[in-house]
Amino acid sequence: MQLLKATSIKYKNDLVALYIDQFSKSTILDEIREIQVKTKKKYKGKNVKYAQLVSLREVLIYINTNGAPIGYQLNEEMEFRLKEYKADLFAAKCLRFDRSKAALKEEVNKNLEKLKKDDKDKLV
Repeated sequence: MQLLKATSIKYKNDLVALYIDQFSKSTILDEIREIQVKTKKKYKGKNVKYAQLVSLREVLIYINTNGAPIGYQLNEEMEFRLKEYKADLFAAKCLRFDRSKAALKEEVNKNLEKLKKDDKDKLV
């Protein structure tokens, strides 16, 4: 098995060459475009099609989604960065969950207060 280094992937074509045995070229490029649209806010979608460079974060997102390419093993730096990315992703999900949970709790409390007021009004 070959080691996959963080510096070995700089262009879309590098990523395509690694995954061409697993997926078709168009599938790989479509996934990369989707990732770039999500990560690069300045692009409007169609401009991403012409971008040739791929950031390390985009590579990590792709590897997290599809796993390491067949015949390659991630080196220590890539493993570490992938674990960091997964930890950040998990923390963001937890934060969103906590926020939505707090918002739901607040909404339930408001509804309970309304029901209590309605019950008091009915009694009077």
